[in-house]
Order: sequence, then C-alpha cells, then structure tokens
Amino acid sequence: PTPIPALAGLVVTALACGDRHSAAVTNVGAVYTWGCGTDGQCGHGDLRDVPRPRLVEALAHVHVVTIHCGHNFTLAMTDKGHVYAWGNNAYGQLGNDGVGKSPLPVRVNTPPGAVVSHVTCAHFHCVLITKSDAQLAAEKSSVSAASSLREIVAENHGDTLRAYDQEDVAAVSDRLDAILEDYAQRTTRC
Repeated sequence: PTPIPALAGLVVTALACGDRHSAAVTNVGAVYTWGCGTDGQCGHGDLRDVPRPRLVEALAHVHVVTIHCGHNFTLAMTDKGHVYAWGNNAYGQLGNDGVGKSPLPVRVNTPPGAVVSHVTCAHFHCVLITKSDAQLAAEKSSVSAASSLREIVAENHGDTLRAYDQEDVAAVSDRLDAILEDYAQRTTRC
C-alpha cells in the first residue's frame, strides 16, 4: 500500500473501485475520481484518463456521502437521498432514461418524493433502496419504523420489487438474487 499524495490532508470517508477507475468521498462531501476515463466514468466532462485524484466539480453543489463504482460508471448518493450517475450507460445503469455515455454526473430518475437510503452497483447494474413515506414519517415523529412499509427498487431490466413486511423483504431479496444470477448467466463479455 502506498499513500495517495493528491488525497493528503483530506479526510476520506468513502472509497470505491471500478474495473479501471477509483473514487473517494471526503468528510465535506467532495468527490475525487481517477483512473480510466474512456467512458466518462471519472465525471470530469471528457473521456480522458485521469492519472491522479481530481475533484468532480459538477458535484460541488451537493454533499455526497457515499460512492460506488461499476465496471465503467460511477454512482454517488447525497445526504438528501439523491443519486447522481456518470459514465457508460449501455445497459441503462445510469437510471436517467438515456443511452450512451455521460461524462458528467446526471441525476438518477427516482419516483417522485423518493428518498434513497442505500445504493450499490455491480459490473453493469445498480440497486437503489428507497425509504417509504411511512418510514420517513416514523423517523420524523421518532416512532419505530420497524413495521413500516419498505420499498426496494431494483433497476435491472425494468423490474420494480416492493416489500411490505419482513417476509416480503426476504421474497424480494430472493427475486433480486434470481435476477442477478440470470443476468450473470446471460452476460459473457462486455
């Protein structure tokens, strides 16, 4: 392991690595990316490689709390539950109804009023978990949200999976595993 000089003096709170690029989030919500940029996955507005960590200026107006990298795309979630994505979009993994590359962060389309609580991505797909209105109300009133509505949105071939209790959460998890297994079997090479 070797320290990264370009990140010296910054408090890094999250790191992620794609196949050929990396990303870091600092304690003030700033995003730095570096590595291969041929699909725009570094988010600097071009398709060039980035040899050392560089600030993603297009996200300077938001406070990013977590970052995830897929094969050749990147997702960032803000403290407000908004998600931004950039890079390759050949399979719709940017969640913005677009096709093709986006070398700058674009807001992921979520249902109106949705607040994303978790994000993850794999090679060519992403999963967003949102809080329901019931969970948000429970949090605001300090009431236990344990039995409130849970909604899991899986953006993978247009599937939307919803879970209303612990049994449904398990069923949705099983269905998501099946979708991902099917995807893995059908995908041999990018």
